[in-house]
Amino acid sequence: MELPEGAQVTAEDGRPRFLVEVTVPQGALPERRKSGLVADVTKVVLAAAGLGESEALRVWVLIGEQADGTWGAGGSVIRYADLKALAAGGSGA
Repeated sequence: MELPEGAQVTAEDGRPRFLVEVTVPQGALPERRKSGLVADVTKVVLAAAGLGESEALRVWVLIGEQADGTWGAGGSVIRYADLKALAAGGSGA
């Protein structure tokens, strides 16, 4: 992944800072998985920006939990149980 020139907003020191928002179904991720997600996203963003691990505080990751029944795709409401069934190889919705 490459970032186009000027794609990031900079602060006083001229170094890039990033905000990544991730939305997941409510209750889908335990704390351990949320921590892993934040770590993985941070690594990917740092690599894409050409920054080292010492710059990790420049990457903020917000995990928002979407209440069941309040997300949809393809014209239908998609529930957490549907996503689990799809991930397990079932037919889902």
